[in-house]
Amino acid sequence: QGTDLTDALVRESGLSFREGHRVVGTLVRSALDQGKNPNHVTTEMVKQAAKVALGKTVEFKEESLKKVLDPMEGIRSKKIFGGTAPEIVKEAIERKNRTVDEHERWIQAKRAALAAADQKLKRACEAIVGAA
Repeated sequence: QGTDLTDALVRESGLSFREGHRVVGTLVRSALDQGKNPNHVTTEMVKQAAKVALGKTVEFKEESLKKVLDPMEGIRSKKIFGGTAPEIVKEAIERKNRTVDEHERWIQAKRAALAAADQKLKRACEAIVGAA
């Protein structure tokens, strides 16, 4: 959530990532000191953290704050390869299942080849022993 908040501050307030990170660090420290969890963070707290960390105020919308502090929204927003969005996770599971199926077919083929080679070796041994 901290990185999501930093990203949102960068996008919406025009801060550099470094500045956004400082604001979020100050905000987290303040929230912890006050015994508040992310559900209790307000835009006023964000603005105050910016004032303390950077010496200036920032504009940040309440709806943006609620969105970045919503854990499910954070999960749904990661729509990149390896991300946490449900559709991305579903694709990864399907891809892994296809890989497992391919490996199982390969193993079955190798087992069949080994069984055939074993039978061929047994027949060759019997032919040699039988000829002696």
